[in-house]
Amino acid sequence: ILDFIKTDQVGNYLEIGPGLCRLYKTFYKLKWHCEGLDLQPFIKAPGLKNNLNEINNNSKDIAVALDVLEHIVDPTKLLKEINIKLKMNGKLFLSFPTSDSFKSKILNNRWSMVVPLAHLNFFSEKSIKIALHKANFKTIYVKNYSLGEPKRLAKNFLKLPLKLLKDIIFLDFKNFFLKISEFIISFLDIFYGDQMMVVAKKIK
Repeated sequence: ILDFIKTDQVGNYLEIGPGLCRLYKTFYKLKWHCEGLDLQPFIKAPGLKNNLNEINNNSKDIAVALDVLEHIVDPTKLLKEINIKLKMNGKLFLSFPTSDSFKSKILNNRWSMVVPLAHLNFFSEKSIKIALHKANFKTIYVKNYSLGEPKRLAKNFLKLPLKLLKDIIFLDFKNFFLKISEFIISFLDIFYGDQMMVVAKKIK
């Protein structure tokens, strides 16, 4: 987010679902005027509301909704509501699990992001662009990323031969092939992750 804005210029910040409020408090410390929406009463930070209608329309320079859209029944409606709160050309930052990834396509319903009743929607690059267009945003940046760590993957790779040898000795071929497939999926995920970050701007 900080790559797309000028933090030396104080602005108006909106975050939907700030969670632990780490990013929210970062902007608060930068002296931005911060407001947010969170329905959990235990989430505390200056400027947090429990109703989006309490936030002035056309007042925000940026809006953030990280790992939020997948939980919303009608994400396009939420995007439209966020649009109303932004100034013209105001930027919107999103992140969410993406169905347009190696993990989701290979694992299908075994993908760890498939969480019934919690994750209600999944977007591809095409579908999020359609939703943003309907909400009067122009998509300006899209990128897949991974939650996996290359260092951890490298360590697992070094340990893999011994683990596979153990499976061969004990004739546990099911675990043998499972370990290989898990490593391959994790390797592919590093290069084309199952998470997506999106930046858009209000055009109408």
